[in-house]
Amino acid sequence: MVGGGTAAGDRGAPPGGSPAQVLRVFRFAPSGGLARGTRRQSGSGMMNFGRFALVPFTCVVFMALAVGTGPLHAQARADGGRQALEATEIALAEGRYADARARIEGWWQAGEAGRDRTDVQKAIWLRGRLTVEPEAAELLYRRLVVEFPGGAWSDQALIRLSHGARARGEVDVARRYLEILIRDYPGSPHRVEARSGLAQLEGGARPSTTPPATSATGQTTSQAPAPASPPAPAPAPAQGPSRPQAQPPQPTGTFAVQFGAFGQVASAASLSRELEGAGLDVRLVRVDGSPLIRVRLGRFPSRAAAESRAAELRERGFEVMVSADGDREAPVS
Repeated sequence: MVGGGTAAGDRGAPPGGSPAQVLRVFRFAPSGGLARGTRRQSGSGMMNFGRFALVPFTCVVFMALAVGTGPLHAQARADGGRQALEATEIALAEGRYADARARIEGWWQAGEAGRDRTDVQKAIWLRGRLTVEPEAAELLYRRLVVEFPGGAWSDQALIRLSHGARARGEVDVARRYLEILIRDYPGSPHRVEARSGLAQLEGGARPSTTPPATSATGQTTSQAPAPASPPAPAPAPAQGPSRPQAQPPQPTGTFAVQFGAFGQVASAASLSRELEGAGLDVRLVRVDGSPLIRVRLGRFPSRAAAESRAAELRERGFEVMVSADGDREAPVS
């Protein structure tokens, strides 16, 4: 019908139509794109699509799927990365350093873009601990301190930076790192170690270029002068043929408490002297298959015994880990 009337199929429709009767859809335009059109409901209740296509519904479905799988993919990536970091920590704690390095490098090769901020910090910390070259490790520790002030591993990074500076003889730099830790990390458990190191530095303690004199048994000897006239020993009673003196017992057990691993003997020796100054009986060793010099304490028959000792040391502010390869140690001369 011409004019303002309605067609037979639209009889009774409200003026202007309603959302239920006037539906906007898309149809293919001659150019191959999509064009907007309208269609109306027929009197029989059937939908008269004419030339219109069902493209919009299909597009909406695909768009919904794409939007929905984006967060799922991101979450799966985050979970996988977190598991890789946990596996790296376990391998490092068990002394499987090659495995730990392979895992952390795989994490980095996947890229840190879009990663959780805490995961990135943990990855930087683990990579620094597993880096053989001190200079490269120091760059990673500095990144933690600069980019993540107050982070979960930044206080430990400051301790490592201080150790490195002190090993190089840069006492002022070492002192500054410790002062930052004490000032900016009031809740850090490493403040005890920082205060101890700062007291040594302020007292004029500097890393020595030569190790302290040691006796044949490896114990530090006193530098005090010998008495002018030591008393003569009493004559020994007569006895049979002399027997060889018993050797001091060697440490046994598979597990050990480790304070650090270094690529250079000087760095390991510097930490060893600090720990000996704190009353700890530590040793420098290498393990088959790795050039790193490790600073360790004790040999324990079980992991539980080693973890118990490690817990005591952590309460005193030391950063330690338990290693399971004590039976493969070789002393560093």
